[in-house]
Amino acid sequence: MSFDKYGLKPWKEFKNDLKPIKIDKSITPKNVKELFKKVEGKNYMGFEDYLSRKLILKETIFNNHLRDHYLNKEEIRHQLFPHIESVLKSPDEVWGFNWKGKIERKYIKFYKNKILVVTTEINENIEGIEINSWHYMKGYEKEARKGILIKK
Repeated sequence: MSFDKYGLKPWKEFKNDLKPIKIDKSITPKNVKELFKKVEGKNYMGFEDYLSRKLILKETIFNNHLRDHYLNKEEIRHQLFPHIESVLKSPDEVWGFNWKGKIERKYIKFYKNKILVVTTEINENIEGIEINSWHYMKGYEKEARKGILIKK
């Protein structure tokens, strides 16, 4: 089910009431790794969401999202990285969905100029929630804002 089936408005109808996302242009592909704060003795960084659930971002996922096309002016994953925490702590919507047999969640934060999405999956091997991507909404809104609405 997509957002319209829940009676939610399309982003274009309320985006002008929002503040634009602030991008820190001083974050570069070379210095972004300074922002990755590993949990001592581990290969991941820890986060918490709006319900104080523990989430991790593996260093390999972090590194994969900071190379090649992810650094271009449309993607700017290095400059979006500092926003992950605020999206998880105060999302505007959270959607649950099944993707390729995995239980995933999309934490969504709306801004005047963009929609930011942090995608997570429940990883039974680590008995927790793992961040697997962060990006601006791409494609159709009905594709990003769909599944089971967990939080509004």
